[in-house]
Amino acid sequence: MTPEERFERIEIQIDKNTAAIRDLILVSRTLLTSVNDTDSKVSALVTSIGELRDAQKQTDQKLNVLIETVDRFVRSWQKPNGQQ
Repeated sequence: MTPEERFERIEIQIDKNTAAIRDLILVSRTLLTSVNDTDSKVSALVTSIGELRDAQKQTDQKLNVLIETVDRFVRSWQKPNGQQ
């Protein structure tokens, strides 16, 4: 192989490597964008879950108050010996 042929093969390989590096850069930028989008969505979900948890606590408290009220109401209508 002549030095010129060798040099030409090296140039071709450098061009291939350069193209591969550009593709990798593009893929890494795409992945970074996806990770950032996913991070934003996860943060929003964490906030939503916190709000739902708080709402569920309030619902549980209200339901407990309702149960106690109905229980007192039913007991007030029962006769002392347990009959209606």
